[in-house]
Amino acid sequence: MKKLPNPTHTADFTSDICGDFVEMEAVIVDNRFESLEFFVRGCCLSQCAAAMLVEHFRGKTVDDALAYTDDQMCKLAGIEIPKPRKGCVLLGLQCLRKLCGQAQVKR
Repeated sequence: MKKLPNPTHTADFTSDICGDFVEMEAVIVDNRFESLEFFVRGCCLSQCAAAMLVEHFRGKTVDDALAYTDDQMCKLAGIEIPKPRKGCVLLGLQCLRKLCGQAQVKR
């Protein structure tokens, strides 16, 4: 994770199933992600999915992120996700939703 010098928002999320951990930092200005970085301690599927998610949402709005569905996240991965591993793919999205919820409170 590239640490942001002055993030406006931070969030973390831990899977209660496997213990994988995601941390995100963002600079949000006028409801838009100007910078978005992440750190994952977990399986390669959760790491890759979080990387794709962060890349996808850089420059987009908090509202875009909040409207993003679990199905869209699984499609972003570009592979068929077995049901037992969907939690790995969705871990980053859960963290991003938490971060976005904080952004809405600060508005």
